[in-house]
Amino acid sequence: MNNRFVCVISLITGFILTLMSLVTVEALEDNRISVNSNYESYTNNQFEMRQKTISIPQEGRFYVRKISFMNNDGIYFTEFMVPGEEGTLTYVDEAGKLIEMPLKEGVQPEGRALFLETESYAYLLGQGYVYKDLGKGTIESVHQTPISIKQVDGGWMVQYRYKMIKDAFGILWGVGSEHQLVNFESETERKVWEKRDFDYFARIGYEGYYYQSPSTYSPTSDNSYWLIPSAYMAHHNIRKGQGRLDTILGNALLHLSMEQLGDNQYLPTLPESSWLKQDYDISAGFFDTRFNADMMLTFLEGYRKYGIPAYRQSYLRLADYYMKHGSSRHFEVSRDENDVRVLNNKMPFRTIELSEASAGFPEDTKGWLVWDYADKNTERVTHVSLNHHAFAAHVFFQLFLEEQDARYLEFAEYKLNGIILTTDIWIKDNNNLEYALLPSGNMGFIDYDYLTYNDLFLLQNSVKEVYGARGKSLDVLMENKMKWMLNNSVHDFME
Repeated sequence: MNNRFVCVISLITGFILTLMSLVTVEALEDNRISVNSNYESYTNNQFEMRQKTISIPQEGRFYVRKISFMNNDGIYFTEFMVPGEEGTLTYVDEAGKLIEMPLKEGVQPEGRALFLETESYAYLLGQGYVYKDLGKGTIESVHQTPISIKQVDGGWMVQYRYKMIKDAFGILWGVGSEHQLVNFESETERKVWEKRDFDYFARIGYEGYYYQSPSTYSPTSDNSYWLIPSAYMAHHNIRKGQGRLDTILGNALLHLSMEQLGDNQYLPTLPESSWLKQDYDISAGFFDTRFNADMMLTFLEGYRKYGIPAYRQSYLRLADYYMKHGSSRHFEVSRDENDVRVLNNKMPFRTIELSEASAGFPEDTKGWLVWDYADKNTERVTHVSLNHHAFAAHVFFQLFLEEQDARYLEFAEYKLNGIILTTDIWIKDNNNLEYALLPSGNMGFIDYDYLTYNDLFLLQNSVKEVYGARGKSLDVLMENKMKWMLNNSVHDFME
């Protein structure tokens, strides 16, 4: 006999009516918006339930619930009512096409997030997946039951069912508002949300934003996702988003990222990377310069956009650790008395006329190329990739513009000068760019099709913003990469 455990959630007025006890409430506020967070929990001998609700007054709320199962007996069932007489259901099909249909009773499409809207309320509904915890920030998707909808007096009941699997857990998440979340009549908004992924390559979990596990990570499986430090969805929501759903979801994901950061100095990559372990003896929990620079910028843009002081504290802490890392873990590039560039006083490079490669900012005889990775348990030298390095230089210039702290400008200039002093070694004979400078002094790996160009584009914009002129060495790199992209039909670059 199956046991059915019922928890009814009412989000009609924004209050949660469940068998849960309130743990804490906190608010992050400014004169622009306030973000309120509720943490609730309930436990019996069959399951443990925890829920976070992150609300923005006059906008809406994000919620995520984790139900940890203690046995294999039964179905966990929960439902909530959406007020309204009529409505629409919108989703993106497997072909990437936006489908809109009248809201009706029955089992709803599975494997994709659902946009539900009535004349009174709007929801983004995440699918109800069951996961197993593989450890090291990695979860494996093991089961899904589609969402069902039932029409009742005054509204529609949204129903979730989870197969109870011992030592597994279900995730229920969504965004709700008394106002329209996405205007699908707008071609701009429609195109944006057609591309947002919550089910295939990415998932939202209790701890934050998860991404499909690479085969080179451990643990991993065909259906596993890892808690990535760089919340890609939040970058889109915060940096580019315009609508209500971007505001609610972006702030919610930043809040979850702050929880990930906790008392740490950086956002760690929790799984182990097999190739970093083999090449550099780097273990699980390592520091990735790209992921942390990504989140620095998103916290910065979130602070600029919404004025939440906790976002500022987060990017300041991430910046402090990054500078600590960069100051001690880098290749130093300098010019000797014959104007020959030297790497760490032992590796000469071909000479370029620096006056032709730079403009507007102070030329220096020294620059840094900061290592991509670090492990608190080892001090092994790693490679320097141009995309990691250039993007972080852009971020530190932006930090200087916001904070007017000379430390950020000095650090950004060291990184910029590292590029200027090595401009020609990054350019390949076919006009493509090298991916990385290896500890051996050789160049290695294969560059991304357009990511590095975009990072140089952003850095160039920051250079112009700070100094009033473009960096000629950056132009040289960008012009070569552009030739390669056009010759290879690559078009997804910034303009």
